[in-house]
Amino acid sequence: MVDWAGLGAPALFATHVPDEEIAALPDVRAVEKLARRPYGAEALEAVRALCAEGAEGTVRRAAVAVHLHHSSLAARIARAEEALGFSLADSAGRLRAHLAMRLVRLRPSAGEAGPGAAPPPIRRRPGD
Repeated sequence: MVDWAGLGAPALFATHVPDEEIAALPDVRAVEKLARRPYGAEALEAVRALCAEGAEGTVRRAAVAVHLHHSSLAARIARAEEALGFSLADSAGRLRAHLAMRLVRLRPSAGEAGPGAAPPPIRRRPGD
């Protein structure tokens, strides 16, 4: 669960965009598909680590943050890019991946995605 006040801008999606529309987004479908793949959880962890480094972050710095060798993290990133269908080499790709992963968390069915699934869904509105 995420505190509603800590959700920020994605709260707009949680309150105004129906789950069916979020589920139909190609990037959301790609993240959910990646989560169900063997080693999908590890690939998503690598993407999260890279996204957390921001626009100027490097695979080496992200690898340090998750206690992996940079070549191991780079291999996981490559698997994720293949599954997602876009590059994570620039800030636009990282933002796209980050938003897709956040939107997956908004979905009520996020906890049902299978092995390696995204974290459980957040609350959809205050007071739920």
